[in-house]
Amino acid sequence: MHKKSLIISVNSDRINVSLVVCNKPGAGVLQIAAKEEIPSLVIEKRKVFRGNAYTDELQEAGIDFIILAGFL
Repeated sequence: MHKKSLIISVNSDRINVSLVVCNKPGAGVLQIAAKEEIPSLVIEKRKVFRGNAYTDELQEAGIDFIILAGFL
């Protein structure tokens, strides 16, 4: 499934994409998220495996579920 298709098909009355997380600053999905007015977070791969990683950012965004699509 194409990244844009995933974001558009998942955004519905029952499911809402609250945050797009990406480890590549120039990734197209970040432009798609911006166009769809979805917040994004660019992460460092090394930080994912240290400490609480990005737990605070995910909690602040109210994330309930994480979908990994082409992650790392």
